Amino acid sequence: MSRFAWVVNTAWMARCRPEWRRFLEATRGVAEAQRAVLRETLVRNRDTEFGRQHRFEAIRGPDEYRDRVPAGSAAAVAAAVERIARGERAVLTAEPVINLQPTSGSTQGEKLIPGTRSLRREYQRAVAAWIGNLYWERPAVRDGRAYWSVSPALGPRRRSSAGLPIGFEDDTVYLGLAERWLARAVLATPPGLSRQLDVPHFRYATLLHLLAARDLSLVSVWSPTFLSALLDLLLQEAPALIRDIHDGTTAAATGSMRRRPDHDRAREIEDLVARGASSTAICRTLWPHLALVSCWMDGPSRLFAERLRSQCGGIEFQAKGLMATEGCVTFPVVGAAGCALAIRSHFLEFLPAGDSSRSVLAHELDVGGRYDVLITTGGGLYRYPLGDTIEIVGRLNDCPLARFVGRGDLTSDLVGEKLHDSFVQECIARCLRECGVRATYAALAPVTGGDAARPATEADRRHYRFLVEVAADAGCTALAETLDRHLRANVHYGYARDLGQLGPIELTRLPGPPGTAWAAYERAAGPERLLGGLKPRAIVSGQGFGMSRG
Repeated sequence: MSRFAWVVNTAWMARCRPEWRRFLEATRGVAEAQRAVLRETLVRNRDTEFGRQHRFEAIRGPDEYRDRVPAGSAAAVAAAVERIARGERAVLTAEPVINLQPTSGSTQGEKLIPGTRSLRREYQRAVAAWIGNLYWERPAVRDGRAYWSVSPALGPRRRSSAGLPIGFEDDTVYLGLAERWLARAVLATPPGLSRQLDVPHFRYATLLHLLAARDLSLVSVWSPTFLSALLDLLLQEAPALIRDIHDGTTAAATGSMRRRPDHDRAREIEDLVARGASSTAICRTLWPHLALVSCWMDGPSRLFAERLRSQCGGIEFQAKGLMATEGCVTFPVVGAAGCALAIRSHFLEFLPAGDSSRSVLAHELDVGGRYDVLITTGGGLYRYPLGDTIEIVGRLNDCPLARFVGRGDLTSDLVGEKLHDSFVQECIARCLRECGVRATYAALAPVTGGDAARPATEADRRHYRFLVEVAADAGCTALAETLDRHLRANVHYGYARDLGQLGPIELTRLPGPPGTAWAAYERAAGPERLLGGLKPRAIVSGQGFGMSRG
């Protein structure tokens, strides 16, 4: 245990515990807590262009708000952001926009979200409640340093035409001033490391710093694929890493990040690699104090989280809540059935699956129900659809607990079947379980087939390709047929198959080793995507996997 880290982390916990207690109190009055959040947002922004247009001053509660303000859209926000980027004020928020935050761009290219001090405070409430709960319930995470990947944007800072910063200063942006100082004091990697390097060098330098952190006790990342890729890189770049640790250098950026040489650590890693130690043995030996890993574990990330679990051994995992650039919808609670709605942060609404006519509020959610999320924040988003689907799995007092299901706005529609990403993800999971196959990557790629100038033949008509990365000896003979059977729960898909509009599913086994398929998917996504924040999808293009789009 590092005495310094324990003192700093305990001080951080003490700063966060009051917010956790305030949150617990709010869970006993969810409707009133949400009403207060909405009231504060409307009062603060009633004199903005948007507030005047929708008469914020006349709105007395959630019902009037839903009646008077239509659901937002990404296009409307993008148009407003363009004006803000040119220097216009009071468009969406009364307070100044201090930066433009890039999203991970899961469904399109980069989107920019206005950042304000109010938005940061709202986010900080959720993060403080999370840390206050986690550090109290799992004291072992306070025993050492932590690795946080919060805003993994790469490259130098950019600015809009009016000089507004685009991006974050570093990964502690979601913390208060005191909390930022405390967190930085125990970071295993230097703040702002990602801004100095390109993707390969950033990964290498990050791993090098983590290898030097013997007392690492907590890792918090977005996608589990990011940490898996680092563990894979350890074996791929072992000679260079051992040499850099031994000499105190950094091959990724020679001369810019010199550290103290550590001969003992270099020998330890060299011995593990030389005797062919497993990933689990390497992880447990190099980081014996690692107590918890926080990452996405639900929806399409489930397969990747399972692989990371196997790499890390018996380390506890905590599913990260639905924390988007736009705002925080849920955050983790130790021992709870799901993640808690951030009812003290933003005003939240929910569209029941299959019924977008009228939203329901947080206190009206049903356990077992699935909903798409609308969010209203201090950053100028009003009834903004995140495109994320959640399922309510329980309650903490009166506060709903949720798990992330998937992206509700991702569909594939070759001939009218309208397969939703979250539905496909669940069908794939059932298929793999039923067939007894452990895959490290699995997705469905639509293939249009044929040629526009001639009718499609039986061989090239429209169909789906099931992409699976598995061990060489995995029994995959029934995968395509089994997945087809599960997809037929969508009646339109079943009709299309029966009528011959869609051909049989084609199984494509992707070459390993594990992690290769995700790396290909990441490369195909393009360099503008945020490293470590790229969301897995169940429906993908075949591009990047050695096949055409179709």
